[in-house]
Amino acid sequence: VVDSQPASLNVTNSDEVDTVVASQQVTYRILVSNSGPSAASVVVTDTFPAVFEAPCRWTCAPGAGAACGLGLSSGDMSDSAYLPANGSVTYAATCTVKANAVVGSSIVNTVSVTRLDGPGSATATDTLARIGLDTLSDPIRFGTRGSLRLYGGLSYTQSLSRDDYQVTI
Repeated sequence: VVDSQPASLNVTNSDEVDTVVASQQVTYRILVSNSGPSAASVVVTDTFPAVFEAPCRWTCAPGAGAACGLGLSSGDMSDSAYLPANGSVTYAATCTVKANAVVGSSIVNTVSVTRLDGPGSATATDTLARIGLDTLSDPIRFGTRGSLRLYGGLSYTQSLSRDDYQVTI
């Protein structure tokens, strides 16, 4: 049987932060919805980026009439869900940035939703702006001259010569 009016799947993925530092947790809010008019059985997948320590932990909360795996799960996400027309499920995934994460790099995380009982899929990608420098515990590691933009609008400038050391904050 083919749906004459297939489900309309949507997914959003947001971390709600601009900068994280090594060893800090990031929580993704993932909303999977079906704007109808048909119900849909789906699988939600998220292979978390390698910059995170394993395992990431995640949970799912179903909206009215929807269903998904309940309880705390860990590792990459692969969860079956049922979405009635105009129904939704919400995931919260918490991951910890590795201690050796590269300062200045971005974290890109993509969630996919695939319909199991008919046509339809959706993806959402979240890009965390950058991994910042933890000014309280990380040593500044660059050559004799340099400048570094820190999170929160702060900047750090270093100039070294024999008797000259300049710091601007």
